[in-house]
Amino acid sequence: MSTVESAAQVVSVTVRVSGGNVVCSPDPVNVRAHDTTLVFKLAAPGYRFRDTHAIVVSDGGTEFPTPSQTGPGGLSATLADCCDCKGRFKYSVYLVDPSGKPVMVDPEINNDPD
Repeated sequence: MSTVESAAQVVSVTVRVSGGNVVCSPDPVNVRAHDTTLVFKLAAPGYRFRDTHAIVVSDGGTEFPTPSQTGPGGLSATLADCCDCKGRFKYSVYLVDPSGKPVMVDPEINNDPD
């Protein structure tokens, strides 16, 4: 389970690459607070988040109102989660490997507002 800092309403997700596979931890990401920011931190030397739409939620509706934002150097990405409705949402994480090839994974966000 992820840790939510109630005052800041931030949930951290670590993104690694193991054996050529992208792995997100935690998976699923559990969100309980309204208006939470998901912060994805890359822990894979030589990899980076793609410049735009590094995190894409499938059928997120109004729960994810804006596209993700990639940080400087592609080492982090953020995604706004309204967390107004209970539900499970598949999302995709898009990275670029050291050779420039795109790689991705499809983990899950579990919204369960208080």
